[in-house]
Amino acid sequence: MSEAAVSFARVRPGDAEAVQEFVRGLSLESRRERFFAPVSELTPGQLERVVSGPGIAHIHRLLHPHQCPTLTPLPPAADLPAAISRAALEAGCPECNRTLEVFVSAYGAAAGNLALTVLATGGLYLGGGIAPCILAALRWPVFMQSFLEKSPMDALIGRIPVKVIMNPGAGLLGAATFVSRQ
Repeated sequence: MSEAAVSFARVRPGDAEAVQEFVRGLSLESRRERFFAPVSELTPGQLERVVSGPGIAHIHRLLHPHQCPTLTPLPPAADLPAAISRAALEAGCPECNRTLEVFVSAYGAAAGNLALTVLATGGLYLGGGIAPCILAALRWPVFMQSFLEKSPMDALIGRIPVKVIMNPGAGLLGAATFVSRQ
């Protein structure tokens, strides 16, 4: 590309609206390809933003910038991730289902990255508030496909079991055990 082909412009307050309008005009497939295809290129901090609870809401707003009929009226921002998950798993909302599918794919990729980073050959245990709540979605093939897609480490990652901690007090039990051994 020649230097003459590149132009720079100052960002103005109205530009956000133009960008949002552009994104709304993209097909669902185009949005997925533009914004989620390079998940493997995200830094750990960027991936964390996608695979946290609020990440579900971010993904949903990106894939479905319109108001989802199942989520009408729209719940408060803090309750939106749980509402999307429930609508996907219990109400069968196709838009919420797609949101959760993208989230679970990113979650699987992040879990696989972590498993390789710490060489979790004894297993990877998913805890916290999200995993137990979306257990049914974690059983979808997309989670393990994303978890296992770690070439050239396929053989190693394929031997790492993945479990979900269902006891909400597991963190406190671990801390109590640690303190009792001191």
